Amino acid sequence: MKSYAEAIKSAHISFCQEQEIEKTNQFARRKNVRISGLPESEKEGEECCHQVFAETLDVPNADVAQAFRIGTIGTQTRAIIVKFNDQTQRDTALANKAVLKGRRIWLDPDLTPLQVEARRKELAKVKEAQDAGFFAYLRDGQAIVTQRKRQSST
Repeated sequence: MKSYAEAIKSAHISFCQEQEIEKTNQFARRKNVRISGLPESEKEGEECCHQVFAETLDVPNADVAQAFRIGTIGTQTRAIIVKFNDQTQRDTALANKAVLKGRRIWLDPDLTPLQVEARRKELAKVKEAQDAGFFAYLRDGQAIVTQRKRQSST
């Protein structure tokens, strides 16, 4: 009986430590965005990001602390992680990301691997509900499913 209680306590401690690590990772990424689809060029890093933010996203004088490509060099363009000094500029850039529609450039918050997996699961729920004829969308990482779009007339 004692070993069972110790196992439960150990599992609880491990779970709490994982949650604390996840919170730390989320806090570290709170000022970051991920830019995907931006072609790689010689003018890399912060200069390239300043141009995208100023010309496209209407974020003049973006206060970028650091910008770098992630992943290995290959056939696909690597994503850029942009670290802002100010979270309000990050939020402004994310609010204006609709202007990138159709340009094959994507701007998203920098999520932890656990957040990405949770978002993927919720997105699958949204797709399933939409295929069933419901109006569904993803907001703040949660699937929102509302009434049917229309009733079939018979």
